[in-house]
Amino acid sequence: MLRCWAVAIALAVVPGGAQTKAPQLGTTGQQPRIHYHFPGEEDTLEFRYGFTVEETVELVRIDTQLVIVDIRSPQQYATEHLPGAVNVPTNTIKRQLKLFRGWEHQQRNMLLVSEDGQEARKWTSWLHQRGVSRVWYIRGGIRAWAAAGQPLERQGN
Repeated sequence: MLRCWAVAIALAVVPGGAQTKAPQLGTTGQQPRIHYHFPGEEDTLEFRYGFTVEETVELVRIDTQLVIVDIRSPQQYATEHLPGAVNVPTNTIKRQLKLFRGWEHQQRNMLLVSEDGQEARKWTSWLHQRGVSRVWYIRGGIRAWAAAGQPLERQGN
């Protein structure tokens, strides 16, 4: 199986609608837009839409507008979650489709997080099938994130 690499290209919008590549990011006072490129249709869903913890750390660093969506239950979210994550439990995703489309319309990239990555993978596919294309997930979920020693927050922190 061919390993798909995610390539992040940062673009800054300048007056007149033109786009320039870094290092001119931030010169207009606007946030950078990050676009991910996934070559090869032979890649599986896991490799096209899933990021490792290491890749996720880099995405969080680069994409200041990234929306991290924890799809676990409110109780699990309260126990621990990725810093800055919002909670949209799986039993509300269908009703919250408008929210995801709104983030897409704002050109914000979304990253789904579940306990082990499997639910996030399923819902990433579901959202893509409904036209929300700027959504990915963390392979291995919050378990992999914690095992890698990455920071976690508790509700109220």
